[in-house]
Amino acid sequence: MKLILVKHTTTDWNQRGILQGQTDTELSTLGVTEAEVLATKLADAGIQRIYSSDLQRAYRTAEIINQQIGVPLESDARLRECSFGTLEGLTRQQLQQQFGDEILVPLDDQWRAYDFTAYGGESQAQVLARHLEVLQELKDKIAYEVILLVGHGRGLSTLLRHLGESAEVTAGKFYLVEY
Repeated sequence: MKLILVKHTTTDWNQRGILQGQTDTELSTLGVTEAEVLATKLADAGIQRIYSSDLQRAYRTAEIINQQIGVPLESDARLRECSFGTLEGLTRQQLQQQFGDEILVPLDDQWRAYDFTAYGGESQAQVLARHLEVLQELKDKIAYEVILLVGHGRGLSTLLRHLGESAEVTAGKFYLVEY
């Protein structure tokens, strides 16, 4: 199965430096434009299905891409971003003031192991398990298709790391993976 992985495009919270996690935020005007550009880039990629996180920033990115492609689109809560628990909704400055510099280390380095359970969030193992569960189901059902997965930065970087990839997950880019 060929996977094309896409992080949702920009939100207002991204632009303001607010940690989103599983807080359901919308795309900004910039994010809509980025998704339209991405749709043009992916129009001839042979995508046969789209699976997206059910959070609106990812799902709206998927919808905009699908306006160019016109394939089945499904949402799945297991593709949500890592839950950061009580850290969600805070800026870098607020995080630093409340928890010290050490809280920024796992947030700034998407390749570093992480565990936000102390804040009511998730661990890396939990995020990876959710994403792998989706991939295994897709592989069992539709192993020979080209699938677009629209998700989130931390979730997709966790998955890519597990698959032996080292690309930095950023808005407006896509990553091709064989699974």
